[in-house]
Amino acid sequence: MAQQYWVGDFFIDLSRNQITHNKQSQTIAPKALAVLTHLAENYGKVVSQDALLANVWQSTVVSPNTLQRSIAQLRKALGDDGKGQTYIKTHAKQGYSLECDVLWHEESDSTRPSKSQVHAAEDVHFREVTSGTETNRRPEISATTLILASIAVGIIMLGILAFQHLAPEQSSQLTFDKIRSITATDDKEFDATYSPDGKYIVFHRYLNKLCVNRLWAKNISTQEEILLTKDWGAYGSHSFSKDGKKIVFLATEACSEPVTQKSCFDLVGLDFEKALENPQQPSIMLQCKNSTVKRPTWLSNNNIALLQRNSNRWKLINYSISDNKSTDLLDLEDGNLIHFAYSDKDDLIAVTSIHNDGQHYIEMLKPDGRIVSSHQIERPQEIARFRPIYPSFSPVTTNSSLALADNYLPSLMTEKSTKSTCLLPTESISLNSTRTEKVCS
Repeated sequence: MAQQYWVGDFFIDLSRNQITHNKQSQTIAPKALAVLTHLAENYGKVVSQDALLANVWQSTVVSPNTLQRSIAQLRKALGDDGKGQTYIKTHAKQGYSLECDVLWHEESDSTRPSKSQVHAAEDVHFREVTSGTETNRRPEISATTLILASIAVGIIMLGILAFQHLAPEQSSQLTFDKIRSITATDDKEFDATYSPDGKYIVFHRYLNKLCVNRLWAKNISTQEEILLTKDWGAYGSHSFSKDGKKIVFLATEACSEPVTQKSCFDLVGLDFEKALENPQQPSIMLQCKNSTVKRPTWLSNNNIALLQRNSNRWKLINYSISDNKSTDLLDLEDGNLIHFAYSDKDDLIAVTSIHNDGQHYIEMLKPDGRIVSSHQIERPQEIARFRPIYPSFSPVTTNSSLALADNYLPSLMTEKSTKSTCLLPTESISLNSTRTEKVCS
């Protein structure tokens, strides 16, 4: 199928998700363009809603409202409206039809171009004529001027090369070209993560109740959505095993009302490879009894780290799948744990805690429980003392980077051998190795 075509005077570019008219381009959702493309393939014919849903949202259950939103988005982009219906016409209880000529890109070489193509050609011709005129009027340049200009260019090039070698290396910056939707349903969707091989996005899809959801996977290359969990349940955030074959998360029975949701969750596992073939029933790995657990995270040693609460105190435990038992990784007698993060690249666990002295600390430890370091976190006056601090390892930097935030929005902290440099966009959180020696400022 061609990636580019014309609908009247509108140029459709599927490779860029754009509709262009009079040199003005609009970015359109891929699903909406897929609807337009299917109508274009059948222009002049009435295409039923069921046919459009089956062609565009293959293997995905969506409501007719989703299709209606795509039609409304296309009409807006084409300068159409629901009354005039110049381009897309609604046929009551039948479907939609595209009511204008369609010119596919491979046909454009042997067919009369549209007005937009003519305007583009005129602009190119104008630039060529203007360029030629300026060339004819260009004054002669002497040999001395050319020599001086060459010397100046050489000096500038040497300066650029010297700056590149002597200037300090800058850390890489994360930039976004555009943000677009990857799903198109009326449901609420949360906790999206990539599979380790980068082929799937796994997420939780909720209906009307915030405590009832199912796990879904979306194939990035084919755009197919796959149901992973067989039954509805109250499923928490998930974590992949290092090989990408298993998923762990917390689960309890589906609740009737959000206020009656249980606080006690079982640790369950799911065979990801089998679930891609048919929806699976999660298997219980660690049953909730007299304590509460949260934030299961798969470690590189194939064990699972999670926070467990006994009475009013949290501790970090390690659950061994092979031995089917759990052991303590970090249990502070003089404090309480807040949150933790794991770096698979460095095989390190960062834990934030509050000690009996009322101060916040960050402990770095290995998956076997060995504490590598323990530092007090020095916070500015702008951050209230009761606000918890959450750690998060940066996935985009080449060196070891840790983020600290008081609201899950991280402030980047790059760890080095002797000092730590904080790059904080709004608020500053400092890290001290002792109460007097500052190592992050």
